[in-house]
Amino acid sequence: NCGGSMEPIGIEVKSGENIIYYQCQKSGFNHRVKAAAGDNDEAIINLSALA
Repeated sequence: NCGGSMEPIGIEVKSGENIIYYQCQKSGFNHRVKAAAGDNDEAIINLSALA
């Protein structure tokens, strides 16, 4: 935990779930999390253009 901000860099659909990929802007560490039910669908669609 370096304290850097995590920027979304891509998305993957796996078993019907959206997996969002993030990259730390300070260390370059990559992390992924499942999209939550309350996440903005439009933002997720826009993120898919980065993948």
